[in-house]
Amino acid sequence: MTLFRQINAVFSIILLLVLGTVLGIGFIDSRHYIQYELFSKAQDTATSLSLMMSKAGGDIGSMSIMADAVLKSGRIQQIVLQDQHGNIIFSKRRETKTEVPRWFVRVADLSADTAVAEVFDKWRLVGVLSVQADKSDALNYLYAFFKKILIIFIVGGALGALFIYILLSIILEPLKTVIKQAEGVLHNKFILQNDLPSTMELKHVTMAMNQMVSRMKKGHETLSSVMAKNRELEYIDPLTKVGNRRFFIIKYNEYSNAEDNRAWGVVLAIRLADVQEANKIIGFDKVDQIYKKIAKKLVQNTTDIDDAACFRVSGTEFVLLLPSLDTEHARSLAQMIVKEIRQMIDKEYPEVSKTLFADAAMAAYEHREPIGQVLSSVDLALNEALYQNGDAIVVAKRESALPMSKVAWRQLLEESMREHRMEPVWEDVHALNRHKLFATLTFDIMTPEGERIQYGTYLSMLLLLNLFPKYIEYTLEYIDSLPILQNNKIAVEYPLTCLASPRLFEKLKEHIAQLRKRGVELTIEIPESDLAKIDRSALRQILDELHREKLSFAISRFDADSDTVELLKTARPDYVKMYVGQFTDMSDSFRDSLTPILKTFGVKLLLHGINEEHDIHVLSRQGADYFIIRH
Repeated sequence: MTLFRQINAVFSIILLLVLGTVLGIGFIDSRHYIQYELFSKAQDTATSLSLMMSKAGGDIGSMSIMADAVLKSGRIQQIVLQDQHGNIIFSKRRETKTEVPRWFVRVADLSADTAVAEVFDKWRLVGVLSVQADKSDALNYLYAFFKKILIIFIVGGALGALFIYILLSIILEPLKTVIKQAEGVLHNKFILQNDLPSTMELKHVTMAMNQMVSRMKKGHETLSSVMAKNRELEYIDPLTKVGNRRFFIIKYNEYSNAEDNRAWGVVLAIRLADVQEANKIIGFDKVDQIYKKIAKKLVQNTTDIDDAACFRVSGTEFVLLLPSLDTEHARSLAQMIVKEIRQMIDKEYPEVSKTLFADAAMAAYEHREPIGQVLSSVDLALNEALYQNGDAIVVAKRESALPMSKVAWRQLLEESMREHRMEPVWEDVHALNRHKLFATLTFDIMTPEGERIQYGTYLSMLLLLNLFPKYIEYTLEYIDSLPILQNNKIAVEYPLTCLASPRLFEKLKEHIAQLRKRGVELTIEIPESDLAKIDRSALRQILDELHREKLSFAISRFDADSDTVELLKTARPDYVKMYVGQFTDMSDSFRDSLTPILKTFGVKLLLHGINEEHDIHVLSRQGADYFIIRH
């Protein structure tokens, strides 16, 4: 409810209460007065009639005639004469009618009290005279008075409410400008109100709002530099105090490019399995304690290895960078670490002894070997370990699991698309209330040997071998081939180089036109790394073309680096897509500077890779809008 309506409602209620109270008091006083008049009328009649009857000389007939005469006057309803022993000498009663509703009779609760007077024959007591006044006229009068009060209440209340409405509209008019200022800030329009209102309080509000807008403008300009400084602090995991994923990437690049013994070694990953169930059993706090103790054990077991480093690269995964170590020694180290983790869980957290498991995977790295290639091997090994019961240790079989040459990769990718050995992977995007908004589509390769190669594993080779246009063509043809689509909005990743090609863009437009005929909208996800490499003017041209085609656009693999503000200001995507581990590993200060930037530009934050559904509310409070839950 708006402030105007709240104030209007409060004043209207107060007005009605005051008016109702005044009219109610008037009605009650009138009722009391009429009640008193009824009794006075009855008492006066009883006194005068008793005096007249006393002159009748004890003649009952004459007394009865006198009573009839008084009764016919219409002011009295009942006259009763009783002897001194209580016996009724005569009783006279007149039936009365009234048009007053019964409910009002009950509400008015008007009673006609009986007046008493004694009748004498000289000095002898003849009897006791009882007189009851007729209250029908009083009820009619009181009901008419009530209707007048009700009309006054309705008319007065309506006029009072109208007066309050007009008065508040005039007084609160400057607040509309304040609202425009606030809405302008949301759209990066900083409006200053030069005409100050005459009302002192609103004048102060307007002046304060002008100051706030000025500060917001200045803060918006400096937010980019603040976020860049916070980014420099993003190398330590806040929970375990070991390095985070970014620090691992930096260290790996440093080691693999070194010209000494650090240039080769082993990457050892430790991942906790079934964490979601453990959280339900012992709670988040105790699971966090387990992470801290694992980090401590990893550091302790690598102190004797020169230049070894420990990192927490996601919510459930640690990585050890072990230079100058071969696979066999790394396997022995992994066995010892997994054993210690198992002993720690069994001893200190027996509730999850049969639930929580530690999996280890390792892969050797060589001089100048791309980090993506090593991590792909580790991820495949971890996935293999996941399907084993209990704690597991897997050495990546890189020489057989994945092609190692460009020629072999090209053959595998082209054959997979030609022979339709690409298995679709649909991931639903949900809002906080679990309402499905749209779905993302990628493909996993199924090799003739039955092995699954995930999209993230072969993506780099698609780009390197310039096969992504074929992949996009395969994706769009697959969507066109489906007779029924479960999703009316689909998002696919699309490199910027493909959009920059007029020929490929024309093909994309043809597919989009076909999809729209079927009621399907396509969202293009462009990797942030692509956007960072292109000139801003060229980027604007491409984005203008997307807007002309009314094609939704998002940023995938969002990294939130120091150029984020300028990129968002230029691109204005519908949403940015970030891995949940990268988001949760951020420090509070960096996250608190990132999410306001996204809100400022109206950009939604999509997190993928979420394992635990009850984390969504926490992530939402931290600034996330959309979620992809891993099943």
